[in-house]
Amino acid sequence: MGFPRKYSIRTSSEIKRIIGIGIQFEAGTLKIHLLQTHSMAPNRTAVSVPRYGRTVVARNRLKRRLQELVRLYPIQSRGCLTVVRISPACYENNFQDLEKRYCSVVEKINLELAGSRATASQAN
Repeated sequence: MGFPRKYSIRTSSEIKRIIGIGIQFEAGTLKIHLLQTHSMAPNRTAVSVPRYGRTVVARNRLKRRLQELVRLYPIQSRGCLTVVRISPACYENNFQDLEKRYCSVVEKINLELAGSRATASQAN
């Protein structure tokens, strides 16, 4: 199916802004930085996979796996900008390990966003 361009973040300035002011969620070797905009635009994501001395083949494989996880397990709120980052040890994980880590982080994010929506609706 692929990772549609309209759902990806491409500019380094936007990625730096999200990492700088967004909320960080972490599960071992995987980090997700989240910046919630208050628009109804679709979620957009950047997947950052530095080389860390690995081959291009290994880097591209890991990046495709992470993009597939972003596509399969979306964040349940609209207007979120996210940056998925890895540590060097993430290269050693197989797809099932990545899936567990990614799903646990997305679950934390969805719980927090649901809690913030509930708090906002109570305030109104």
